[in-house]
Amino acid sequence: MIRYRKDDEIYNGHYIKVDGAIIINPTEEMLTRYGYVKEEYEVPATPQTEPMSGEVIELLKELAQSTVTSLPDKDAVSKAALFPTWASRLGKDVKTGERLWYDGNLYKVIQDHTAQEAWKPGEAVSLYRVIPADQDAGTLDNPVTWVLGMAAELGKHYTDGANVYKCIRDSGGVGLHYDLPTLTSIQYMQKL
Repeated sequence: MIRYRKDDEIYNGHYIKVDGAIIINPTEEMLTRYGYVKEEYEVPATPQTEPMSGEVIELLKELAQSTVTSLPDKDAVSKAALFPTWASRLGKDVKTGERLWYDGNLYKVIQDHTAQEAWKPGEAVSLYRVIPADQDAGTLDNPVTWVLGMAAELGKHYTDGANVYKCIRDSGGVGLHYDLPTLTSIQYMQKL
């Protein structure tokens, strides 16, 4: 690039000051007459700014998608935050088998549909099934913490924090939208 310089002053491209007067848009001849020297220079590169941490996280999640989507549920649940959030899919088609992160849990889509605000995981049990965080849990010593929308598995133990229940009737992989006391009254659970 070309610019004009006089001592330490660089012509700003709009005006110069000469003996207290201002000359607007001086010609090249005027600049030379008042002591400005024409020189070539390189425009300094604009320093690259660091991306925002949210941008980095989204890019890493996008990069990880191909890897995490192939994980079995028991491994995927420990990496739930790498899956798309349910909110990011609102208004979009979701397919059976797709896994979404919502309210701290990983959910599996069990029926193709368009994600809508009124059909939240944990509430729309015909559309989503929670994937239990501890796949090896379910013993009396290590009961599964019950989450609405979870499928009940025959013989496994569940807890609501205060009590432990044993599943006496399998839900066949269907998520149940009831608390454990209600499931006891409809003969899915037995309070221990």
